[in-house]
Amino acid sequence: MRRPLYFLAFLLLCWQTSFAQGPGFLMGIRLNGGEATENQVPGTLNQQYAYPTEEEVEYYYRKGFQLVCLPFRWERIQKALGEELNANDVAAMRKVMGWCNSRGMKVLLSMHNGGRYRRYGIDFILGSATVPRSDFADVWNKVANVFSGYNNLYGYEIMAEPHDMQSFDWQQSAQAAITAIRDADRRSTIIIAGDNFAAADTWNEYSDKLRNLTDPQDKLLYNAHCYFDNDFTGRYLYSFDQNKAEDQTGVKRVAPF
Repeated sequence: MRRPLYFLAFLLLCWQTSFAQGPGFLMGIRLNGGEATENQVPGTLNQQYAYPTEEEVEYYYRKGFQLVCLPFRWERIQKALGEELNANDVAAMRKVMGWCNSRGMKVLLSMHNGGRYRRYGIDFILGSATVPRSDFADVWNKVANVFSGYNNLYGYEIMAEPHDMQSFDWQQSAQAAITAIRDADRRSTIIIAGDNFAAADTWNEYSDKLRNLTDPQDKLLYNAHCYFDNDFTGRYLYSFDQNKAEDQTGVKRVAPF
């Protein structure tokens, strides 16, 4: 398969206590592919979507990256709610874990569903009767049981960019996943993205109550996104002036978070 891979570099600042022997600052990269072609879900592995190859892992290892964020879609790793994990996707993700482990690179597993699960060709919001929180807890418990044994597992981003959750409270869903993960893994960090696409500038409005989440291991990190262009897309299609940017644009947008 020839696939378009999109790479988003990110820096993850974490507490020194998260790993006793390592640095407190990791330079990481998100290796897209497992969540690709969202209009073809679940799709077929290595046709509509694919996970990184060892050559890609090696390339970024040589560039100095210490952390790989590995995105995946819920409908692919678990093709029906409540069932066992899809063996093909698990095997592909295990390979990436192993390649990273042999190079001393940590891995963050990241579910890219925007707070939804697609059934019958329709995206149903997490927390609804069609996609209950118990199923969200179930999949994360199973993922943690499979991958918690890897000593290079950094943690789990339980949902990237949840948005438009309507009356289906994201905090309650996040807490269900945290509790389920801790039944299987007491060591790894759990990443919580804010609501409204994890936007930093609207954190007070959409995500402030996430501070009330509880983790018996006290290893929660919160994830916010901030873009400096006028349409908040991060595409930067126009000039500085056309984007109505100021010297303090980034500072102002991050401040609520």
